[in-house]
Amino acid sequence: GAVLVLVQAGFTYGSVNQSNNLIFEQYTKAILDKAPKNSLIFSYQWDYFLSASYYFQHVEGLRKDVAVIDKELLRRSWYYNQLNRCYPWLTASYKPEADVFLREVVPFEKEIPYEAQIIEKAYRDVILAILLKNMKDRPVFLAPELVDKELANKEFELPPNIKLVPDLFFFRLTDKDEYIPAPDPDFTYQTGGVDNIYIEQIRLLTGAMLLRRAQYELSYNKKERAKVYIDKVIKDFPGTQVPPEFMEKLK
Repeated sequence: GAVLVLVQAGFTYGSVNQSNNLIFEQYTKAILDKAPKNSLIFSYQWDYFLSASYYFQHVEGLRKDVAVIDKELLRRSWYYNQLNRCYPWLTASYKPEADVFLREVVPFEKEIPYEAQIIEKAYRDVILAILLKNMKDRPVFLAPELVDKELANKEFELPPNIKLVPDLFFFRLTDKDEYIPAPDPDFTYQTGGVDNIYIEQIRLLTGAMLLRRAQYELSYNKKERAKVYIDKVIKDFPGTQVPPEFMEKLK
């Protein structure tokens, strides 16, 4: 019996050993490291960014100037206390809307009759307050899953004057028309040979955002900058296909 257990462990160890898989740490640290000072990041990538960011920020003290907000946790009243503790300088920007939501969500959390539409509207008002009121004073970023799903499906909508500029990992909100630079993609991912759906998702998200950044650079005829991002995709994200027209525009 013991021999069979050891043999089975030998076969499965390679697939479950994560000791050399640093991609979650590297992805999260790269996001925080590349974020401009006093940024606000809005996402719901819990499995491979948000949970790790809370550890690095609030245990290791990394980039505590960056506010990282979980869009889905804004549906829970306890999360507002956490935000107040972690980012007290942020609270005033959305407090009126949060007060309405916290009042309306009480029946839902107490499992008594509630008005779902009223709660949902109050929740969306909080989201918009956080994004729009803060973009006046600080860089505000939306994660791609929010752009490709929630915004695309009109689960919440931004005013028509707001534009989304692809950065390295996320989209930056702006109401201006001028070119906005982004950092170099000088980050690396190390998986230690491990592959799973989460790792694949990080690679796909990163590769797609780099291509979007390259397209943005090309729209301003900044071919050298576009080449920086395209070269990164070709080198490190072979699963992301570079459109032939991008390569044509580099000539």
